[in-house]
Amino acid sequence: MESLVDEENRLVVAQTSVLASDAATNSKANLALMQGLVDSFAEDRADQKKEKDKKSREQVVLKALAFDETKTNQDSGEPEAFWQTIYRNYLGQRIRGTGEWIFSDHKYVAWEKGQSSRPILAIAGGEGTGKSFLTSTITKHLNRRKATESSDRKITTGYYFLEGDSRDELRNAINLEPVAKSLVWQFSQSERIYLKSVAQLCEHYGEVDPAEISKHLIFGNRDLANLTSLFILSLMGWVTLSERACCFEQLSKIGNTRFDCMSISTNNRSDVEKFIENRMDKMPALNDRTRLGIPELRDNIRARLCAETQGDYFKIDKTLDHISSLEYKTNIKQALDDASKERSQQITEEIKKMNESRSEKELLEINEIIRWIVYGKDVLTPKQMSAALYVRNGETSLLPLEQKSKIKYSLFEVDRNVKVDFRSSEIERYIPLKKTTHDLEDSYSKEAAQAAEVAMIKHFLLTVCPSEVYTKLKFDAYLAQLSKPKGSRINKDEPHTGETKMALTCLDILTEKTDRKRTRLLTYARKYLINHLSTVDLALADIACKSAVGVLLAKLFTEGSSIDILLHCAESVDDPNLRYKIRRYWLYSNDSVNTILRWFGDSAVTSEITDTATRAWVASVASEAESDEDLMRPAAEGMAVHFLQEAHSESFTKDAFLFIAGFVNKIERRKGVVTHEVNDPSYVYSVEEIESVENGCQTVLPR
Repeated sequence: MESLVDEENRLVVAQTSVLASDAATNSKANLALMQGLVDSFAEDRADQKKEKDKKSREQVVLKALAFDETKTNQDSGEPEAFWQTIYRNYLGQRIRGTGEWIFSDHKYVAWEKGQSSRPILAIAGGEGTGKSFLTSTITKHLNRRKATESSDRKITTGYYFLEGDSRDELRNAINLEPVAKSLVWQFSQSERIYLKSVAQLCEHYGEVDPAEISKHLIFGNRDLANLTSLFILSLMGWVTLSERACCFEQLSKIGNTRFDCMSISTNNRSDVEKFIENRMDKMPALNDRTRLGIPELRDNIRARLCAETQGDYFKIDKTLDHISSLEYKTNIKQALDDASKERSQQITEEIKKMNESRSEKELLEINEIIRWIVYGKDVLTPKQMSAALYVRNGETSLLPLEQKSKIKYSLFEVDRNVKVDFRSSEIERYIPLKKTTHDLEDSYSKEAAQAAEVAMIKHFLLTVCPSEVYTKLKFDAYLAQLSKPKGSRINKDEPHTGETKMALTCLDILTEKTDRKRTRLLTYARKYLINHLSTVDLALADIACKSAVGVLLAKLFTEGSSIDILLHCAESVDDPNLRYKIRRYWLYSNDSVNTILRWFGDSAVTSEITDTATRAWVASVASEAESDEDLMRPAAEGMAVHFLQEAHSESFTKDAFLFIAGFVNKIERRKGVVTHEVNDPSYVYSVEEIESVENGCQTVLPR
């Protein structure tokens, strides 16, 4: 019995020991688990703090850089990365193997390895020499290095192309500050250290002068001087520029910035040859190298084009376009002889040829396209440009614009960004102003000669002139010109008339019934109507165009359907940011309204308004002290109807209320009834204010 008790005690002790051991183990595991959770929470808090700091610093940088609002994301306020789209477009159309010669160039190799004493490598060349394609090749190479190589020196890439949607940006391409803004933002998104440094500088300077962004945030940034191992490209950035002395001069003035310069045209012979071979491979007459004489002909075309054009892709492309339509060697030889002509001569000859060969309607279309390219604020897509021609002509061509630009309208092209533009930026320089064109045509009859009259003169000339003299003096070309009425020649409007006609087109789109074609240009018309109107000096614009604008302006602000189109009143629109921008544009700011009032104050603008009630309204708007209130009252009336008398979605009803509230607030502030403004999108209305707006609706509702 005693032994049994003893054995039982030993078992109890053993079990107690096991339990104690398990408890200790579990305790350690729980402790480790708790510690892990604590560490995890700490890491999460640290990550959250880092992310919060990053967002805060990004907002500081964005405020200092002040990107164009039309090119920023509606929600985040960050710039749209259009440079990435352009880069991908170039990369996608780059011919395999082109641009790789640069990786063997001693200047480039020294620059990439950080062994050059000059931090910037400038690749210089005229328009159409392949700089942008070379840029895409370099960018791809550096991105690949960044992804695959491990090094003590970290590579951060930034790039920018001086092209895109904005015509003003293209015209001011010598200004490098848009480039600097983009590079600062790209580097800020890549490296937290750079973001922190730039945010501190932005806070220090407050608002950075746009002309000094590159000086303070890139080249003159002392904090970055200690980060050369991290930011090779931010301090040793590569730039591709046209041969414009002002660009190089601007670079040289930024601190002690020094740069090496290399010419693309003296180095890219292999690229030019690959491009020519690629184009000939797509020509039915030249793509079969097994045919007798074709290899020799291709070699001759390649060698002649390289020698005659000096690497000018505009001249190469134009010549190859011509060769692609030819069948005989003698004609190809003539085309190659013409390739050596200066670009200016080729352009003027092309304009002359189109004047002589295109119909009256085609010439009017060409001039309309010219107007949109020269005075448009955005570069249009082929579908948008077709819509613009539809608004102009009232009908749609069965031939797509992409095809027209290849076979009929050779001054234009659909570029790599799928936008309609001149084939060369130099073309605009050689298109005569309309006034000058008329002066040149004074020798012609003001009206087109009848076919019978032209036939009679031709018969007489053939009777009295030997055939060789008739041909030498080019009488056929002269007689063909007599058949064209005055004005049916390629030209461009002088600036103030051109801007007036652009505003007239915008008004046409906003005041006429919309259809599928017109809808493509609605956003443009809303966005840029005021821009076009504000650019015009009314004393210099064409009077007939001004009076046409006056009629449609009155219609825009008095007719309900036009007002709804202008203010984007549609159930399908559910974008609070867009609605706020519309209110700010027409209610919270006076700039747009003042522009309209300036136009209504010109007697020539209102001279063709015939409706008695409309004339009285315009006179009231133009003369009253509270003219801005009178101008926007019809719009407020329409919104009051939408708000109180019609059934709409909650979002639409809210927007109608906010528009009326802004209008009423403007009136009450002028009368001294209230002092606060309601132009903050986060403003919260009290019950009393809502009732006040409803009562205000009774004063603006049409009786």
